[in-house]
Amino acid sequence: MAESLEAAVARLDERLTGIEARLDEHYAITKESRASVDASLAKFEIILTRLVALSNEWAGVRKTLATAGAMIALVSSILGAIATYFRYGSK
Repeated sequence: MAESLEAAVARLDERLTGIEARLDEHYAITKESRASVDASLAKFEIILTRLVALSNEWAGVRKTLATAGAMIALVSSILGAIATYFRYGSK
């Protein structure tokens, strides 16, 4: 009976050693995966930062274009009023 108890302990020890090896392997894979995910997130952060900077730059351009469009409309309406005056108002 002592041999069967020793055999059971040996089998249990083998199982625990196998489980420990698998846990170490899975931990290494998880650690590698986390490093890969962290690297990907860092790249996305850089890309998003650049996109925000570009968007802010284009926001200034859009404001400038809107202001230029408003100025062109104002000058056009003044010139139209002057042309209408000379055409119909002076007669």
